[in-house]
Amino acid sequence: MFPGGENNGVRMKKIVFIAVFIRIGLVFAGFEFINLPQSYNYGYTEMSDRNMLAVHAHRLDKIHGIKAIVYKTDTADAEQLRHEAYGYFDNREESAEGRLILVYFNPKIKAGSVIVSPGLRESFSEEHIRIIEEDSMKALFGRWYISERRALGKIMGSFVYLLEKDTLSKRELEKLARDAVFVDEPLLGIAVKQPFRDLLKLFYFEPVSFIFYFPFLMYLLVVRFLMVNFGKNSLKAFISYNLIWLGIVGFVFTLAVKKTAIYFPEYIAMLSLFMAVNAPVYLFFGGVLSRDIQNAAHKYLYEVTGGFEGHNAFEGREWK
Repeated sequence: MFPGGENNGVRMKKIVFIAVFIRIGLVFAGFEFINLPQSYNYGYTEMSDRNMLAVHAHRLDKIHGIKAIVYKTDTADAEQLRHEAYGYFDNREESAEGRLILVYFNPKIKAGSVIVSPGLRESFSEEHIRIIEEDSMKALFGRWYISERRALGKIMGSFVYLLEKDTLSKRELEKLARDAVFVDEPLLGIAVKQPFRDLLKLFYFEPVSFIFYFPFLMYLLVVRFLMVNFGKNSLKAFISYNLIWLGIVGFVFTLAVKKTAIYFPEYIAMLSLFMAVNAPVYLFFGGVLSRDIQNAAHKYLYEVTGGFEGHNAFEGREWK
């Protein structure tokens, strides 16, 4: 045995271990991040979490042969930004080969442009790209609780999802949901269209007020207005209008929850856990205060709004 052979063996193991660790964190090849911190290229973040932006871009390159380019600009006008994006894309040699994705964005204005080569348009439809541009970027950028790197990682993950969704297992899809936006979800497609788009904007602007006021406002518009003008004292009409109201309110809240779950599934999981833990408390107070709740609803209907026979929604007596 050579002198110091044992120490050399330990030293060699350390060198190999460090080399492997450094290799994991080295810059991936096959993509470009322009005007972004160098750390965005590494496989892991400073907190030893996986950097999904680089991981997804690397996956697009190695598995699908697609080069991803992420370009951060300071252009403050959305139309000008889009014009610059197409100019930059057309000047790239890779664009002619049909295997290029460009994400050109400015997080300060929560806007960006996504351009894919013609050969990729069968995999990434115009509808999917429109959702990323008009909804995903606005939902993810500029949030204090989500970093720019993670927002870009979720956007890049959308391309990986669209390419691999048919080959992934249910468990793999559930794991990917945290790091990608499932842009082909039917409810998300509805949520980005009017009038639901503006309603959900109000929900995200002030969710507590929206949860309280939206059902009351819809009740006045759907149930009371229709009863006063068409239903009168018909019990059948009253039940039908209430079912319509319940369907509208339930559908809007379903869209809000689903959209939140698509962009931030971990927060929905935390909320679900919180509500499950506190369910016995809600049931207890609901049972104890059920009569008070019914009396308050009756008083609101007949003494504040004037009932179904009133001429104005708020001509009834004031609260006492």
